[in-house]
Amino acid sequence: GQSLSTRPDIIGPEISE
Repeated sequence: GQSLSTRPDIIGPEISE
């Protein structure tokens, strides 16, 4: 997606942990 996940530089899978 476009959310800040584990890798904010990678725009794709939003991993919410």
